[in-house]
Formats: sequence, C-alpha cells, structure tokens
Amino acid sequence: MRRFRIIIVFLAVAVTALRGYLFMTKSQIDVAPVITCDTELIEVSSKATDEEILKHATAYDEQDGDITKDMYVERMYYMTGYKKSRISFVSTDSDNNITKKKVDILYTDYESPRIDIESNLIFPANSKISLKKYFKATDIFDGDVTNRIRLISDTYDSTRPGTYEMVARASNSHGDITEIKFHVYIVAENFKPTIKLNKYVTYTAVGKSIDYASIISAQTPNISAIEIDDSNVDINTSGSYEVFYRLKNGNKTKEFTRLIVVVGDWQ
Repeated sequence: MRRFRIIIVFLAVAVTALRGYLFMTKSQIDVAPVITCDTELIEVSSKATDEEILKHATAYDEQDGDITKDMYVERMYYMTGYKKSRISFVSTDSDNNITKKKVDILYTDYESPRIDIESNLIFPANSKISLKKYFKATDIFDGDVTNRIRLISDTYDSTRPGTYEMVARASNSHGDITEIKFHVYIVAENFKPTIKLNKYVTYTAVGKSIDYASIISAQTPNISAIEIDDSNVDINTSGSYEVFYRLKNGNKTKEFTRLIVVVGDWQ
C-alpha cells in the first residue's frame, strides 16, 4: 500500500513538472518577435531599396535570437505629408508568430509628379485639337505617369475663340497629386506663332527667381523685340502662373506666347 502511494505521489509530481514544462514551452512559442528601429523617422532617398531601408531596423525572437535577416518591407503607404510616407516591417519566427511595425519615412529628395506641356496651347478656332497629346508627366517613384493625367474644364470649346481656364492633374502610386491651372487660347485668325520657347512649363522653389529671357528659343527671330510680362507671377506663393512673351509692331501686339510657371516645393 505504501509503495502504491509513493508511485501515486511520484506520478503527481511528474505530471505537475510536465505541465510546468509544457506551459513554459508554450509561453515561449507564443512570444512574437520584437522589431526595433534605430530612429523614429527613417530618412532615405526616393530611390532607396528595401535593403537600404531595412538597415534601420532589427528583429529579435526569444527562441530564435536575431532574425533581422528574415525581416522584410510589407508595404509602403500613401504619402502622409510632403516627402513623408509610412512603411510596415514584418518579421516571422520559426513558430510562425508574426510581428508588424509601422514606421514613418522621409524621402529626402522627393518631388511630386511633374507635368510637362509640349505646346503653347494657342490654337486657331475649329482646329482639330487633341489636347492630351501635348501633355506628359513623370514621377520619381513611377517614372512615366502620362496615363494618369486628367484635363478638367467646364467651359472649353475649341470651336469658339476665347480664353479657357483648365486644370491638369497627375498622380503617382503613393497618392500624391500635382495640379496646375492654365489657360487654353482659341484665336480667331490663323495663328502661326514665331515666338518659340525651350519649354512651356517651368518649376521653381518658392522665392527662387527665374530668368525668363533664357527660356526663349534661339530659333525665335527678333528676340530683342520681345517684351516679357511676368506681372501675374507671385514667386513667393505656391501656385501656377502665366508669363507672356509678346512681339510688338509699333503699339500693336501682333503675336504672343505663354510660359506656365509652377511655384512650390520643387528642387
């Protein structure tokens, strides 16, 4: 009888120890990895690879130790502010416990998409005009985003002479949008401009002046007779403006063209 009691006590102790072991083991198994970043705001180039971004973070697991090499960037979110976005790191241990960590990121050289126009957008009435073919857009992340350009106007009519206000918008995969306002000019006569510019849109930082004369193409005759009117431009305020180049004959304006100036957070 005594021997039986000893066996019972031994088994009870063994079961208790086994339960404790299993509890400790399960507790360790259920512990997810810990992701740590060396900064609250990761600053990198817009061209940075995932590997370069991952250098700012480590992952550690109680069972597996340092598992940084298995960590990866799960996704990049929409822009949360100018040059700022958010990314999420993911780490998985050998027991398939998953940890995710969101981190703010600043792209030091980031710029919003740029819209370029390959025309002065001055056309004679009743011309067959496909405005969109004159527009292109590029983005630092996505490259060519011309297919994401939208042209918006409530009044535009290519059959009637007039000045029509329009908006061009281009977006990138990070949810950032560039918007510029401009005019399309429909003229009554058969307009054949001789004033040519090297470009019809230019971008500049707030407060940074522009040499408008340098934008006139060398192919333009009578450059010395061209008057430049930049009176509508506020170089200290973000926005889109128009600069006019006019070729005068006596007191009458015979010809003009126009440059769109976009002022903002540009390099």
